[in-house]
Amino acid sequence: MTFQSTTSKNYFGSIFGKRRTKGMIICVILLSLGVTSWPGRTVQGQSSGTWTLKQVRVFNNMPGAVATITREQYDENGGSVDIQISGDILGGTCPGGFEKVRFTWRFERSVAQIVQGGAVSANLAAGQVTKSQNCSTQIATRSFLNLTPSAGGSSPFSEPENRLIDGERFQAGNRKRVRAAEASAEERNGISSISVNTHAPVSNRSNAFFSIDIGTPTRSGGGVLRYVYVYEKSSGGSAGGGGNNGGGGPPE
Repeated sequence: MTFQSTTSKNYFGSIFGKRRTKGMIICVILLSLGVTSWPGRTVQGQSSGTWTLKQVRVFNNMPGAVATITREQYDENGGSVDIQISGDILGGTCPGGFEKVRFTWRFERSVAQIVQGGAVSANLAAGQVTKSQNCSTQIATRSFLNLTPSAGGSSPFSEPENRLIDGERFQAGNRKRVRAAEASAEERNGISSISVNTHAPVSNRSNAFFSIDIGTPTRSGGGVLRYVYVYEKSSGGSAGGGGNNGGGGPPE
């Protein structure tokens, strides 16, 4: 969403005529009182805004016949999941065998509350836990973990739910992705970040989201497991981050 300033040189010229010095002084006063905002900035007097974590919803489109979640945990501080994947995929990479991969994300601070103009950062790690004797790393190499903003991505929600979502609230950051089996530790671990947009609240769209996305080669085009952090615009309170309220939980 693009914002336009409510003031301009022509506007002041039409009111004050040639007395531009007086016009500029009043312009400065108006800006200091926070009566207008400029694109991409938060000026004094404009609320920074706080979003509170409402729930964590899980969307799993990995086929159960070839992918099994054997352990999972997630909340406002991060999460971890182990997935055992059959070796019968990928044209029978290792028939009858399996690879178990682990994905872990740890937010640098609690995401129970998010402040507009801030950022969300997470330490990501992926790796192979164990495998059957006849398997190697073909499955783990094709499995990845990333932190995904709502803007520019796909929504897992229904159309009625989408009408309540501010889809531009979370913006792309450094686009870091880690994979479960790579020669370099830097490719298996890393810090990913996204930013929180400062645009004004969108009418009737009081929810927002970002997600932790896990991709596996369990179906044509890849199977994806998404832990979606759903937020609600706070009606009041301080603009500070952190806190223990609004933690994640199982999907509805």
